[in-house]
Amino acid sequence: QLQGGVGKRLCDIRFLSGRYVRHGKPDGFLEFAKTMTPRTMNGDNGVSIGTDNNVDIIQEWNAKGKFIYLRLDDGSKKGNHESGHNSVTELDEDNEDANDFQRSIWVTLGMSGRFVSEEEHERDSRHARWYLELLDTDSQKIRKIYYH
Repeated sequence: QLQGGVGKRLCDIRFLSGRYVRHGKPDGFLEFAKTMTPRTMNGDNGVSIGTDNNVDIIQEWNAKGKFIYLRLDDGSKKGNHESGHNSVTELDEDNEDANDFQRSIWVTLGMSGRFVSEEEHERDSRHARWYLELLDTDSQKIRKIYYH
């Protein structure tokens, strides 16, 4: 399931419950969010993810010690984001740094954390903490991977 995310475009990260909703985003989240291509609305299908399908692509999904990490491409140079609080693509801050750089997300599963598919999440969503929203740039289909 996680390896299926390689080659997909990371569109969004949404916090649903737990410490990041109660106590604030993870360290570095706001800086990372500034590098993401913003989500825009259009009349055709309601949602369009930026204008360039070659940014925010997951290059690698792997493990190192007790961490799971995903590595993205170098990112876009500058993004403007819509207002909001629980989402990468809904931030109300401008990106002052126009330099490209390597980006990654590191996750520790803790004692009982795990990633689940949308189908498994729909069967039991009680432990959902956050999810990644991924876009298949070929089919334009969006799928979510939940962290429980």
